[in-house]
Amino acid sequence: MAEIINDGSGERIHVQSPLMRESLMDRRVLAAADAQQVIPILPDVHVVHIGGASILDRGADVILPLLDEVVRCRKTHKLILGVGGGARMRHTYHIALDLGIPTGGLAMVGGGE
Repeated sequence: MAEIINDGSGERIHVQSPLMRESLMDRRVLAAADAQQVIPILPDVHVVHIGGASILDRGADVILPLLDEVVRCRKTHKLILGVGGGARMRHTYHIALDLGIPTGGLAMVGGGE
């Protein structure tokens, strides 16, 4: 059973684990924690992410050639096309954090995008 550790601040409680105080980007840590082989859910699908301000705010001169390429590629490839909130969403999150909105509230703000 996992050991629960209270740091004495009254704010934080930790769960004792081999991953505690380790970088989750360290290949050795990841390899030690890897319980099973990764099974690709959609191995034949390509995910394409299009940024907000970098593409969409530039107008038809940028968007239309991009859409032409996406339409051409979808004839031979299965695609999932995603878009992000970009700089506007990051700005919104910063304002929400400054107002003291908790993490669950940030999810609501992001969902209303």
